[in-house]
Amino acid sequence: MNNDIVIIGAGPVGLFTVFEAGLLGLNCTLIDNLDKPGGQCSELYPDKPIFDIPGVPYQTAQEHVDALLKQIEPFSYDLILNERVDELSDNNGSWTVATNAGKRISTKNVFIAAGAGAFEPIKPNLKSDYSRFEGKQIFYSIKNKEVFKDKKVVIFGGGDSALDWTLELQKIGAQVTLVHRRDAFRGAPESEMKVREHAARDSIKLLTPYILQDIHGDTEIEKTILDTLRSLRPAGVLLAPLGRASDKRHIEEFCRDVPTILFDSNIEGMGEAFIGSDNFSFVSQTVEYLSRTGSTPTFFEMSDPANPNANKRRNAYLAMMKQLELEPHMVQIEGSGWEFEEIGRAGALKILKQDALPTDTILCSNDRLAIGLLSACYELGIRVGREKDSELRVASHDDHPYSKFTCPSLTTAAHDYESVASQSVDTLFKLIEAGGRFNNREEKLFAARLIMRDSA
Repeated sequence: MNNDIVIIGAGPVGLFTVFEAGLLGLNCTLIDNLDKPGGQCSELYPDKPIFDIPGVPYQTAQEHVDALLKQIEPFSYDLILNERVDELSDNNGSWTVATNAGKRISTKNVFIAAGAGAFEPIKPNLKSDYSRFEGKQIFYSIKNKEVFKDKKVVIFGGGDSALDWTLELQKIGAQVTLVHRRDAFRGAPESEMKVREHAARDSIKLLTPYILQDIHGDTEIEKTILDTLRSLRPAGVLLAPLGRASDKRHIEEFCRDVPTILFDSNIEGMGEAFIGSDNFSFVSQTVEYLSRTGSTPTFFEMSDPANPNANKRRNAYLAMMKQLELEPHMVQIEGSGWEFEEIGRAGALKILKQDALPTDTILCSNDRLAIGLLSACYELGIRVGREKDSELRVASHDDHPYSKFTCPSLTTAAHDYESVASQSVDTLFKLIEAGGRFNNREEKLFAARLIMRDSA
């Protein structure tokens, strides 16, 4: 392969070199290690705003790349992606450029527009294996900022990208914490000033000088919290454990050392008492209502639920269907962990596209799964509600704060949080007065309340 110019790097500088060469009638070959042109602009921060391009008041990084690609459309050039230049050798007045895929290109001219070199994320050197979180909860670049809308986000870094993304994500409702190892930043002074102004107003949280020591999953965090609580030697503790994801041995040791009342999530035999909601009350009310007003409900749940209440609600559904002499229908979707909305959406898209629902009424294990399911229905144009022209009815459990704002608003069964909270505190004081131990483990469950809205 021969060409007038070989350009190593298909970022903005490399793309503009094609334009300048084209004006001189020269043909170019662009080589880049990434899977698309644009360099770090496309790979790291496509949504990041750029304000310092001459004659352009505002562009996102991806818009800048798209404009450059449009600018070079009239000219002839070759684009080699997913290949890295491994060798550059002088060949009697010309150059031979060799890639890791075995391509060899002869040229009179080589332009190196590789920036910091072949892009690979700089990962923190930590003791824990955090690879299972990468791409799910740990990200090295932001390709779609809407993913982080209204989420809690922690950004580690002190350069322009860290400062700019702190400001951008804060604009779309993310609760941002910026962590840097020094109080001084390396980014643009104006961006640093804006970040400090937001921190002064508590619209972002700024932590300096701090370093990232390790990353743990929820179970490890729970273990650390319990160890810290134990060291404080409290008279008593109200504990809402993770449930199935908890390290039961560690919970048991903690309850043995510290007078403990469990609430919300029960672990059989642990703690001096459990105060929570009656899962059968939740499910019995929703199943009875849905069966009386339309087709029998299909139970929609995760195949590997993190919350122990999910298993109790499944059993309650089966028991209630048997009591009503109705045939039960179960749909279990793939997914684990606590990202219920995304799991519900992905699972519902798959089920709905396959037309695999046995009935036109869905009863979700919890509201967060239902919120994901409603999102999938919207994407597929499926009308949800109790009107005659609706295709599905959807109901759920928990009365999540957002359930009244979904479209349509979600029919659900609500916890009696006020009673659970009041009883939990009263029981804790009773335990402390009893010297930290009861003769027998106590258990108090509060009935749910059916809330009828527009979804069913």
